[in-house]
Amino acid sequence: MSLTHMIWVLLLAGGLFTLLQVLIARKETGATPADIASA
Repeated sequence: MSLTHMIWVLLLAGGLFTLLQVLIARKETGATPADIASA
C-alpha cells in the first residue's frame, strides 16, 4: 500500500470516527455540533 493511500485511509477513518462521536454526544446530551466543536 502506498503512503498516499495510507494517509487517505487514516483521514477517512478519522473523519468517520469524529462524526460518530458527534452523533453519540448529541444523542446523550442533546448538544449541537457547535457546542461539541468548541468544547
